[in-house]
Amino acid sequence: MSYEAKSFCTITCDQPGCDRHLSDEWDYGEIGWYPSMGHADEAAQDNGWQVKGDGIHAKHYCPEHHYAECSDCGCLELGTRDTFEREGWIDPDVEGSAICPDCAKRGEGR
Repeated sequence: MSYEAKSFCTITCDQPGCDRHLSDEWDYGEIGWYPSMGHADEAAQDNGWQVKGDGIHAKHYCPEHHYAECSDCGCLELGTRDTFEREGWIDPDVEGSAICPDCAKRGEGR
C-alpha cells in the first residue's frame, strides 16, 4: 500500500486572544480545510471575514474583529461591520477608501 500526502490549510483569526477558526455551514461547526490559501481566502471573505494582504503574509480577522483605517486622517478602529455602519463609516471594508465618521461629517475625502 502506498500513501500520498496532501497539504490543506484553514484560517484562524489573527486578533490576539481570539481562537476562532473559519468553518463552513456544511461542516456543522467543524473547522473548514481548504486545498489552497486562495480557496481559504475566498471562503473567508464569503463568510464575512476580513482578509488583509495576500498569500502567506495575509492577515485574517473574524467577523467580530474587523479593522477600518480612514484614508483621510489615518485613524484605525477595531469593530464589527455593524458597528462601523452604525457609527457612520463609509466603505470600512475597502482598503484605501474607508472614511471615518469625523472626516465624513467634515466632507473630507468625498
